[in-house]
Amino acid sequence: MVRRRRGTTILESVAAIALAIVLIPALLPSIQVELSRVTELYEREAVRLILEGELAREAEGATAPVTWASARRLPGLSIERRRGRAKDGLEEVTVTASWRSRALGGARRSMDLTTWVRGR
Repeated sequence: MVRRRRGTTILESVAAIALAIVLIPALLPSIQVELSRVTELYEREAVRLILEGELAREAEGATAPVTWASARRLPGLSIERRRGRAKDGLEEVTVTASWRSRALGGARRSMDLTTWVRGR
């Protein structure tokens, strides 16, 4: 007759704890990766709001440059306006922004928004 033991030995407990110590960090993403994702999300949202403001200024006919408060957190931000073809009294306006991301890798990013405004 084989007798079964109850409970775990000290060696089994140590092995289980060591396995947990190794696997838990491997399964969870690095905090730097998560912060990088949040940074990129913030940057994209800030740029989108800046571009919407630029389009609104273009629709109002404003041409003087303006400094946006959130632009200070976007290194190398450049904004370009382009007017396109006219159709039925409306002109196509595209505003493009490009900046160097502060997220991991520091890649150059760009975003553009387009709308139609009354021609001048």
